[in-house]
Amino acid sequence: MHYYLADQQASKQEPGARAILLDQEGFVGEASTANVVIFTEDQGVVSPCMEKVLPGVSVAVVRQLCKELNVPFQQRDLTIEELRAADEVWLSSTSICLLPVVRC
Repeated sequence: MHYYLADQQASKQEPGARAILLDQEGFVGEASTANVVIFTEDQGVVSPCMEKVLPGVSVAVVRQLCKELNVPFQQRDLTIEELRAADEVWLSSTSICLLPVVRC
């Protein structure tokens, strides 16, 4: 229910917006139906710890692609500041594949 309510609140602030929820420690968690992934030139691809979010098949594919392309991939706690400062941010899920985040 909290995912639904978060998306409703985000949509009220900006039509079509999706919510990105934080975990209990205040780190970036996940969206209602997608994992969060960022890219920074100096760190590569980063996604929140899978121990704290629902494991995503699409994130596993991204991880495999990173391995094949020699792009660094890590899963760790991710701060809101890192999310906002990232070179690229996207949501990853089976239904949408990769959805770019264009504004936070």
